[in-house]
Amino acid sequence: MTENALNLNNGPTVSFGGAARHAARRPVQALIACFLLAAGWTAVGQQATDADVVQALLKRIEVLEQNRQAISPPASVDTNLVDRLLKRIDELEGKVRALESGRVLPAITLAPEDGPTLEELDQKIRVLDRKRELAEETALARATNAPQITIGADGFSFASADRDYLIRLRGLIQGDTRTFFDDHPLSEGNDGFFLRRARPILEGTLFGDLDFRLQPEFSTSSTTIYDAYLDYEWRPQLAVRVGRFKGPVGYENLLPDGAGLFNERSFVSGLVPIRSQGLQLGGEIAQGLLTYSAGVFNAVGDGRVASNDGFGDNLEFAARLLVEPFKQSSVVALRGLGLGVSGSYSDISSNATLLPTSSGGTRPGYVTSALQPFFAYNPVVGPVVAEGRHLRLSPHVYFLKGPFGILGEYAISQQGVLNAATLRQAELAHRAWQVSAQWVLTGEDASFQEIRPRRPFRWSDGGPGAWQLVARYGQFDVDDEAFLGFSDPRTSATAALSWSVGINWWLSRNLRILTSFTHTSFDGGGQVNPLDASTLGAPATVTHQDEKALLTRIQLAF
Repeated sequence: MTENALNLNNGPTVSFGGAARHAARRPVQALIACFLLAAGWTAVGQQATDADVVQALLKRIEVLEQNRQAISPPASVDTNLVDRLLKRIDELEGKVRALESGRVLPAITLAPEDGPTLEELDQKIRVLDRKRELAEETALARATNAPQITIGADGFSFASADRDYLIRLRGLIQGDTRTFFDDHPLSEGNDGFFLRRARPILEGTLFGDLDFRLQPEFSTSSTTIYDAYLDYEWRPQLAVRVGRFKGPVGYENLLPDGAGLFNERSFVSGLVPIRSQGLQLGGEIAQGLLTYSAGVFNAVGDGRVASNDGFGDNLEFAARLLVEPFKQSSVVALRGLGLGVSGSYSDISSNATLLPTSSGGTRPGYVTSALQPFFAYNPVVGPVVAEGRHLRLSPHVYFLKGPFGILGEYAISQQGVLNAATLRQAELAHRAWQVSAQWVLTGEDASFQEIRPRRPFRWSDGGPGAWQLVARYGQFDVDDEAFLGFSDPRTSATAALSWSVGINWWLSRNLRILTSFTHTSFDGGGQVNPLDASTLGAPATVTHQDEKALLTRIQLAF
């Protein structure tokens, strides 16, 4: 091989020595030499892979530049061919410059001794991995120790990282309307809007296993504490609760105040205490097949909320047992069956506040589902007080299957009473029962708790919420002996029979609209005498005719 010849990996050998010296006399040969060089360079572009090839190409380019100046083909040479060859030479120069700058073969632009060794790279990688691990551990530690703040459909909560300490703020607001049809003229003024419930609810956990709840009521003329208790669950089978809360008697009464099928509860709930004050044990056995609760409380009158100063010697013992025999059964159709019974016992010494509530009237008594008094302890002579034993018994059964649900409940309240003026005594047994049913039209599962719509109502996507049809039939029977010196038969009814139908719209689990119509008929009472002031108000004006009431409600619960 001559000084100016290059064999490119078995490609054609091209010599520019002669071509350069005789270019003027042999232009065609020079052009052929350039063409061969182009062909050889193509082979280089495909096969050259090391630094020696690049160096050889750089030297050849220098020669090519010199010879290019010498190429001046005569007129007999095809100038188009020459132009193409010169253009090809320009392309080759560009590619070689690319090689030299490292854009095509970057691996050969850096000598091994100029970079880190494999050991050094491995060490750097190890250091970076460890730094990353430390950063992740630090971030995890911070997240683990950081307090948790939650805002959602269940309210607002603040919790420690381990959730041993938690505070949750919830609320219940119910705005109602009542409209009575064909009621007595002396009852005018009982229609309109009113705030049925307005309750901020504070609940939480302390020390990991001690729960509490505080629920005041602001809808009445004076603030009342409805719930204020502590819970400690030793295990699912045994928990203790102390404070003021719903006692174990009744079933409908124990349901959440924001989940009732109607605006107001049935006659049955009028014969059990609304809130009791005391200590209760309870739990679940066999994975919820059996639920029990039992406790000792300050005695409470029917339909009443225990007062702060309701303490004394009048203690009440109450218990409840609920069996769901098919809860874990393979017979799916029967899993929603529940049977229960509850009751209480107390022995009272001359106490007027342990008679039923006086809601809607001036004397203790019982009210309709529209909250109007239909019976009162209002004898012609003397006041009446509770005196002697007070027994309650309330069995119930319910069944839920898909969108359908039904509840049957009975209650008897047998109470000793005393006319403080005549000293007449009696043990009166009042009874009530109810059957209520529901059908969720939109297909959600029926429940005596809240309904959670599959598609909550929204204007944007047309979600319908959940629509719930409800119906109820019930009766209250007053002990006939009550009208022998303890109640005025001219004004109070001896019995009340009521039916109700309604529709509830759950826009979401937190927002609900209720509408229902209730019709109640009465036996006895209803004698309104303009000359007798004692007959010019409730319960006489209520029992004078059938009660027809349209009730509505907008409820926000979170």
